[in-house]
Amino acid sequence: MRVEDAIDFARAGEVSRYVVQTRVRVGLRAVRVIAEMERRLQHALAGEPLRGLRSLVPEDIGPYYAANVRSQKRHGIDTWLTALPSLCIDKDGALVMAWMWLAPRGSCRVEVIPVTPDKLLIEDVGMIAEAMRQVLARHVERSAATEERHARAGREVEELARALGLDL
Repeated sequence: MRVEDAIDFARAGEVSRYVVQTRVRVGLRAVRVIAEMERRLQHALAGEPLRGLRSLVPEDIGPYYAANVRSQKRHGIDTWLTALPSLCIDKDGALVMAWMWLAPRGSCRVEVIPVTPDKLLIEDVGMIAEAMRQVLARHVERSAATEERHARAGREVEELARALGLDL
């Protein structure tokens, strides 16, 4: 018996090529979808910061308000950063890689860089979508509360203006 007959090298090579082609094709599509989700989030914010984010670093380092995308399955979007870069959604709705590092003299710092396509994983599409759902729900809830406070203040201003005889 020949080795080639016992071990199907050709089939293994065929499957491997197919996996690579699929990964490349899906990866390119994932990058486009992720970029569009980020664009739509920023458009929806209209220049306002995301409300309801929590700081991902201890108080003596931060605050750094963001949502930790890749930690959400295990620990939630509010998981603190570590020394390893983590995919996050920042307060401006941008996707970034963020991590903490020990600076000279023992102080910790937060490092943040924009996400580049080579840092994204195919699996990030679903995690980003879920993180965006969560941060937008918080944003809407907080924005509604803020709007109510502004409306209340507006009513007080109107009452005071009338009492003072001002025509606003």
